[in-house]
Amino acid sequence: MVVGGKKMAKQRRKYRKYNRKNSRSGSKYPHRQKYYVVRNGREVGIFMSWPKCKSLVDHYRNAEFKSFTTYEAALRWYLGDGYTREEKEEIVEEILATNWRG
Repeated sequence: MVVGGKKMAKQRRKYRKYNRKNSRSGSKYPHRQKYYVVRNGREVGIFMSWPKCKSLVDHYRNAEFKSFTTYEAALRWYLGDGYTREEKEEIVEEILATNWRG
């Protein structure tokens, strides 16, 4: 007799799949750079480290921040609602052409 039966075997498979998918070593992109955008905090901008971002938004009332895996997406969110879609695209292209270090 198998201990746990079919239900336990199914849970073990699910657990292994979850760990493979979410572990750092099993990740498809283990060292992917993240970009942290602060739109409302002690200092606003796009940052490359979570500790720096956290220090700017911790205990700050109505802090607005978010993380992204691409610089372009971070920049679009940082620009916010003050621009039309065409203006945003133009600004993003201009910034990427001059400041991109990727």
